[in-house]
Amino acid sequence: MSVNSAQAEVFSGHVWDQITRYAIQDDYQFGEQSDSVRWLQYIIGAEPDGVYGPETFNRHSSTLMKYKDIVASDHLPVWRSSPRTFRASTESWRQIATEALAYYDRLHELDRFLALMQCESGGIENAVNPSSGATGLLQHLPQFWDARARVAVGGRFRGEPATNGEANIWVSAWLMYEATGGGWQHWDFGCL
Repeated sequence: MSVNSAQAEVFSGHVWDQITRYAIQDDYQFGEQSDSVRWLQYIIGAEPDGVYGPETFNRHSSTLMKYKDIVASDHLPVWRSSPRTFRASTESWRQIATEALAYYDRLHELDRFLALMQCESGGIENAVNPSSGATGLLQHLPQFWDARARVAVGGRFRGEPATNGEANIWVSAWLMYEATGGGWQHWDFGCL
């Protein structure tokens, strides 16, 4: 039986997809140095140095996000930049924070982001600072919230209150990584 070029292309695409799926769903650890990591890096387009670090993590995450039938967080190692643990109320926001930071290619800062959230609100989405009125998971001041929500992530959260946890996380990530004049300096460094 002969295989024409169109059939060969479909077959090779199918095989490559299966190889990619196998590699991206394998178990890896941060700092791991192995041939398995080097193979993963080759497949996802990361520098093939054989060490699972932030660049590999970000590319691994991006590749996983392309497969709608795979839950990305089930196959990513947990980035622990510190031995810090988080309250259940903060941990409950990990998935949304992971998605928002992955969007900005900053997953290596996930622990820092969660630490800030825990410090600012304890992971309580309707937290309000009685002295400043700062509201939500990452404590946005009321006079800035509406304008930020209107433009962040293409206006996806326009009209949402700062007490909407998902909106608060995404708008905060936008403020950190995309907004003109943005950055971590909008929050109290005493938390970090």
